[in-house]
Formats: sequence, C-alpha cells, structure tokens
Amino acid sequence: MRSESELAVSTAVITLMRGVVYRESHEAVWQGLLRHGAPVRDHFATIGVDVVLDETEGYAYLRSRDEEDALPASCSGAACPTRSACCWCCCASGWSSGSRPARRRG
Repeated sequence: MRSESELAVSTAVITLMRGVVYRESHEAVWQGLLRHGAPVRDHFATIGVDVVLDETEGYAYLRSRDEEDALPASCSGAACPTRSACCWCCCASGWSSGSRPARRRG
C-alpha cells in the first residue's frame, strides 16, 4: 500500500502533467506540492522539465528547460549535432542523429 507522501507526490505529478495547478481549485494538490515539492521537482528534472511554483499568485506549472540545460551529462553533443532537447534519449541509448539504433550482438 502506498504511503501518504507517495500518493501526494504521484497526484501532484499527474495533475501538473495535465496543466496548471491553481491553489484555489486544486487545494489538496497545492498542499501536496508545498509539502513534497522536492520529490516532484526531482521527478521532472530527470526529463529536463522544471516545476514553476508561485506561492504569492497561487499557481504551479511545468516549463521546459533551455536546450543546453535539458541535456543530460552523458550527452557529449557528438551524437547530437543539433543538440536539441529532444535528442537526450538518443544519446542515452547510443543513437546518433538521423540513424537507427545499432543492433546488439550476442
């Protein structure tokens, strides 16, 4: 069975993926974001997305990082001459830009 914090984090992640979270209309999710913001941010950081939370105005949303910031450290750029943020999975899997993945032998 899931813990209360795991449920709050997963609910916040799913709700943010659907769109903007407003303090007034998503009270439980908002409280979850305030209490468990670090694991929610960590979840999205793995895919190069930032969580923007404005406590004063009462809203939160997801924002793509700049291309350079969104690439993982494992991406040398050699496999991604355009260095676009969409290529990070290609670098991690050994693909090169415009090619198919190499066949694994054995």
